[in-house]
Amino acid sequence: MDHVLQPPSAQRVARRAMVLAAVACRSFSDDDPKNSEAQDLWQRLQDWIGSIDVVSELEPHEITVIDKPLGTLSNKEKIDGTWRVEGLAILAWALKLLPFPAFDRQVDPYEVTDAVALLNPEAADIIDSAELRPKHELTSCRELLYAIHCRLRQFRRERLSRNIEDWIECEWLRTLGIDSPLAANGDFAVNGIPHSENSEALWRSCESFISERHRAAIWLIGEYGPSYSEFPVDT
Repeated sequence: MDHVLQPPSAQRVARRAMVLAAVACRSFSDDDPKNSEAQDLWQRLQDWIGSIDVVSELEPHEITVIDKPLGTLSNKEKIDGTWRVEGLAILAWALKLLPFPAFDRQVDPYEVTDAVALLNPEAADIIDSAELRPKHELTSCRELLYAIHCRLRQFRRERLSRNIEDWIECEWLRTLGIDSPLAANGDFAVNGIPHSENSEALWRSCESFISERHRAAIWLIGEYGPSYSEFPVDT
């Protein structure tokens, strides 16, 4: 039997976007627990979550991260939480709140969280009026991120230059409005340089943020059901 996709509603995508914004904000603010502004931000974050009807969207580990006192997150919780802003960028794009993010660099977390009205009551209006991009745009996003993620994982295993252009459909790029080159000398380009020629720190970072975007794209088309975090981001 064919797998039946279970895509989330526009309102659910908006609620999930608010949750990711909250998790990212909480994770970014953990390093200065004695700062009164950080403490105030933490309290405002908790109040905001309760005021915009997203509690039902929180997964157990997200509740833990948000509720932990400042300065007590594990290193893994902080790293995982801050990377969630990359998946948020894809959800914000899907909700027509942002353009499609550049494929070769991290997003600006302030720009992305501002797009979903983090800590502002206007977030409730975003949820109520949420509208998703057409299905073919969401599918093109999923396919493109899958292809890029495959290339990055392949490089981690082999450390060899590979031609990515054969993996990419021009229609995906047109649909997503991408007109900048995706490749240099055939290989996936980061900062205009073939991926195989970049530093280890850069390609590890690139794989991390593409993985988070890929997760969001998979969830948007309903490939793994309702859970956002508890499924493998396969390549």
